[in-house]
Amino acid sequence: MKHRIGRALIILVLLGCVSTAHAVNFQVPQQQTITQIRNYGTYAVLRYTPGITNTLDCGGASGTTSKHAAITFGSDANFKVMYAAALAAMVNGNVVGMGINNAPCNKLFGGGIPNIYRIDLGNN
Repeated sequence: MKHRIGRALIILVLLGCVSTAHAVNFQVPQQQTITQIRNYGTYAVLRYTPGITNTLDCGGASGTTSKHAAITFGSDANFKVMYAAALAAMVNGNVVGMGINNAPCNKLFGGGIPNIYRIDLGNN
């Protein structure tokens, strides 16, 4: 009985040591101009400039300059609000900032880009 408990504890400790992927959030400063929005039905890809060097690794080396991010549409109405805000900012020429993350990266566009979880609108 003692050996079974000991083995179970060892297995639990080893399982606790296994690394798992964690979401990494990154703030894109509120000085970006959206230059293009492409709608693909289940998601939209935003292209913005001047871009920002970030630590996310979505289909490329981390530390690269990112100029794309995706809004993945779901059943939550917040995705529609973010899309509408991005579209309004692009049409009106307003600058934006955004919260992006890599969990999961959007694999549907060019090997992977970060997903947007928040859009910050600002005045020029």
